[in-house]
Amino acid sequence: MQTPINDDEKNRIIEFMKLFKIKKEKINMSCLEIIFKQNLKIQNVLTDIGTNIDIKELIKFLIFPTQNPKIFREIDFKFIQKYRITLVIDSSVSCFNQLSCQHTWNTIQILLCSLGAINLPYFNLIITGNPNPYIVCSYKNTLDVLSEKSQLWPILFNLLNKKVKNTDLASAIKAAYNLSNSINSDYKDFVFVITDGLFPISETQRIVKNVNFCMMKGLNVFGIGVGISPFGIEKLFPNIIYSINPDKLIQGIASCLLDIASKNTSMKTIIPSFETKFTEDNIIDSVNNPIYKDLKDELMNIQVV
Repeated sequence: MQTPINDDEKNRIIEFMKLFKIKKEKINMSCLEIIFKQNLKIQNVLTDIGTNIDIKELIKFLIFPTQNPKIFREIDFKFIQKYRITLVIDSSVSCFNQLSCQHTWNTIQILLCSLGAINLPYFNLIITGNPNPYIVCSYKNTLDVLSEKSQLWPILFNLLNKKVKNTDLASAIKAAYNLSNSINSDYKDFVFVITDGLFPISETQRIVKNVNFCMMKGLNVFGIGVGISPFGIEKLFPNIIYSINPDKLIQGIASCLLDIASKNTSMKTIIPSFETKFTEDNIIDSVNNPIYKDLKDELMNIQVV
């Protein structure tokens, strides 16, 4: 039996859902059109006006007369977006701690709101767990599952507020592979993985192994960095995007895809560059930058494996 949600929990979920309400004019539609180019679909359809008579339909009409009979077979040109999108979100506590949570939430917000603004037929959402991942939705239309009234938001709220210390990203990526492998189609596959890349060597090897499986099947895998310094994603994914300002995330993905198309190789798009160095003078400033007040202590306590 499901536990009833109290009023306080309901209010928190409502506030959480408001986070994912962005006016469409604030979404970078031009960059989305670069990422998800419309594919031309040619199909034969029945119409009531035309020149090519379909004999079978003509016989049916002669036996069972109807008004405006569709007895002509014509070629219809129609543009559709043939993509399967899988979003994997790393729910590890390191992605949602005091230092990283704001950037992580903003990154998720921008990506989900952008995907919800266009009509994509197949969308999967996976949240990392320990040990097994949570498949929040599979093969759903983005306009439906990412709509304001969708049942996805309370589930997402609960899963991303669990604050699990260590989650299994490798298993979540394997689940993305399995979802893609379960249906045969000519749809183009994108797998976006949101993570800070902070994993020990043993986990890194498992993650890379599953990413390679995805690539061998033709899935386009992108690592999207979150937090203040997600250097680890460089070792995990063939294509990486990191934007200190999440508002430029979609622009970064589009730029990465354009570079891949022109150079036929994997790319790393960082806005601004990973080469930026943080020093005690320009970041440990508790007066002007109170969010960094405990940063030095936090960094000193990070275990290097």
